[in-house]
Amino acid sequence: MNSVRQAFPHAELHGCLFHLTKSMRRQLSENGLPQCYSAEPRFVLHAKMIIALAFVPTDNLDDAFDALSNELPPILNWLEDIYIVRPGRNNRRNRPALFPPEIWSMYQSTISGIDKTNNHAEAAHRRLKRELDVIQPSI
Repeated sequence: MNSVRQAFPHAELHGCLFHLTKSMRRQLSENGLPQCYSAEPRFVLHAKMIIALAFVPTDNLDDAFDALSNELPPILNWLEDIYIVRPGRNNRRNRPALFPPEIWSMYQSTISGIDKTNNHAEAAHRRLKRELDVIQPSI
């Protein structure tokens, strides 16, 4: 992230909702919870509510996060550690989030009509790989 900011200081960084969801599902697996996702409707609702935080205005994110604080604690702890800047919360955070809300929040993108995924960039990358016939092209 820092390298991108250094190389492109005026670029706006936007996350991808697909990859945020994929990352959360990976956390569900690491916490032994994927069977709950397919079997428990209440669990599914709470998991979707966590991803829905991406559509909350960043100014209201703390309140929305607190409203979910009793649901799926291991997943919320992961989300807070990686994606939310909340210094001093639960005596755990002494550093900024790896991916702050300004990057992964979909609220402004939705309001502005900007894509919520980077599928077009990934499609271009796949085409480039196919044309060059290499797995990881370096240009």
